[in-house]
Amino acid sequence: MKVLLINSMPEDTLSDTILVKQVCDGDRKAFGRLYEKYKEPLFRFCLRLLKNSEQAEDTVQETFFRVWTKASAIDNPQSFRAWLFSVARFHALNNLRDRKEAQEISENDLIELDTPHEIVVRAEQTAGIMGLIELLNPQHRELILLRSFEEFSYAEISMITGLSLSSVKVQLFNARKVLTQLHSKHQGEKPT
Repeated sequence: MKVLLINSMPEDTLSDTILVKQVCDGDRKAFGRLYEKYKEPLFRFCLRLLKNSEQAEDTVQETFFRVWTKASAIDNPQSFRAWLFSVARFHALNNLRDRKEAQEISENDLIELDTPHEIVVRAEQTAGIMGLIELLNPQHRELILLRSFEEFSYAEISMITGLSLSSVKVQLFNARKVLTQLHSKHQGEKPT
């Protein structure tokens, strides 16, 4: 039997913990509350990864279907948010993999997309930092989104992605370095 230390848990985590336990017992209202609480942040995360609103919406639905059918598989209800995003990540990566397999790209197209001129042109056409984030490789983009936009801790990102804590820190450092270089290029400055 698990004992919850109610006084030492943030209210938001406590609320999620209670709702997850209720969902495990088949409570549809509790499920609805979790859905309402997390549908928008989850959609934004999936949209930024997939760059396709229809696929992002499908991924959110798949994720919440998994919550309903597999809620009892959540080992630690106190880390529900991280578990939820890791499930969404799994489905989003599957969608990306399926999309990549379905897409035929010629070798010439790959070379053209990778030229510095093409990267700069795309950055100029996209407003603000989100345009630059979209230029990152998928793993760097995912880490930046989880840390900066979804405000996960390094430990939570490690749990979501399956990377070691030190690997998360190193890869986030590298992603920020690339972002800085892209920003400098976009601004016409020489990277330092």
